Amino acid sequence: MKGADMCEYQEIIDDARVEAMAGSGSSYEFYCKRFTRIIDQKAAGLPGNEGNGLRDAAKASGDYMTPEEEREAFKGCCQHGIEWGCCPAGCDDLEDWHDEIGAMEIDEAVIAELKAEEEQARLDEIAARDAKVLDKIAEIQCKRRGNVTGKS
Repeated sequence: MKGADMCEYQEIIDDARVEAMAGSGSSYEFYCKRFTRIIDQKAAGLPGNEGNGLRDAAKASGDYMTPEEEREAFKGCCQHGIEWGCCPAGCDDLEDWHDEIGAMEIDEAVIAELKAEEEQARLDEIAARDAKVLDKIAEIQCKRRGNVTGKS
């Protein structure tokens, strides 16, 4: 595996689990939602394909949810993953339910934005690498011109 190895991913995953658990109450769905957001944020900050490697490792852990899995897990539930009418936070209001649909759409927009940022970071990394290669080629060409000129 290039870049970060599985041990480094596991450390990040373990830290994300602790952080997600701290604010999830007693809802596994909400824990998974928080865990997924934390992993996505950390993955967006990693270079190249390491972010995808982290997401793949997190998916293999079983706690990472795709947007489709999240929508399915939260059907009939409030934002905390608790069935409507049962949430201790008072998420019983029908207006809250409509707000949650909007929040899920916003979450999807955030994920899309994170993916776009990750792609831009990947492209920037490629551009930096290409610039180094072009600089090295220019340096070699200058040396060759200098040697040819010196021999004439």
